[in-house]
Amino acid sequence: LAGLLTTVPGYSDGAGGAIRFNFSAPVPLLVDAFGFVYVGDSGNHVLRRVELGAIPESVTLTGSGAPGDNSGPLTVTELDTPSGLAASCTGELYLVEAGVGGLGGHRLLSLAIGAEDNFFGGFAGSALVLAGDGSEQTTGGIDTAAQLARPQGLVATEDGLVYWVDAELGILRRYDLATGLSDCPLFADCAAAVTAGGSFSGDHFSLALGDSGSVYVLAADAGSLH
Repeated sequence: LAGLLTTVPGYSDGAGGAIRFNFSAPVPLLVDAFGFVYVGDSGNHVLRRVELGAIPESVTLTGSGAPGDNSGPLTVTELDTPSGLAASCTGELYLVEAGVGGLGGHRLLSLAIGAEDNFFGGFAGSALVLAGDGSEQTTGGIDTAAQLARPQGLVATEDGLVYWVDAELGILRRYDLATGLSDCPLFADCAAAVTAGGSFSGDHFSLALGDSGSVYVLAADAGSLH
């Protein structure tokens, strides 16, 4: 659909084969109701959108091409290894960063993306940090008082909950959009989860939601589905 079959990474927007990506695991992918494909270009530390058609076209929504930890207007927001994408019912995007670049990451962000702003050469909108202060630790708390440790695999429920796995210790995390609380739902608290060493083994995780309300966790390195 976009890009070329090549082992040489790159970074360019454009159409069809002119598009270049730089993928490093994990790579988040999301398709919205309008058919746009959102791609966490993890090696380039940017969020990109591919519009499918006779000739697919790519644009960068936010990120500078290098790891960083700025937030605010999308034109100045920096990311460090986007590793999970989810969408809300109101059209906002949620994103987690694994922090592999070492200059940011370990955060959960909410992205409000508006129309392309031709005057400034970017997209209108903003990025708000919901949880995480950039430190690679698993702690519970309200909003940025909570800390994340290499978060991956994001899903959002209809009742305002967001789930991911802190890959450092394989701990399932949950953020409540109504209260701002980040916790570790499989344990009494996050301190107990850290002491137990988490629930899942490995470094790479993917999450999905079932119709019954179940959360499925794929622990890729362990070859197990929970």
